Amino acid sequence: MDIPQWANYKIGYEIVQSYRKNHPEVSIGRWTRMHEAELIAGSDFEKITAYERSSLND
Repeated sequence: MDIPQWANYKIGYEIVQSYRKNHPEVSIGRWTRMHEAELIAGSDFEKITAYERSSLND
């Protein structure tokens, strides 16, 4: 299966944009240092990824 060259970038971009929309109070400095599971959990993509909220405690 061929995955388009920029697919991972685009998916990551959409996750970050969703997180920022849902949490406008979080500063850029804070979300750039977040663990990816925390970003995903706070986005609209949580239910379609392999991450679960319990992974935030790892």
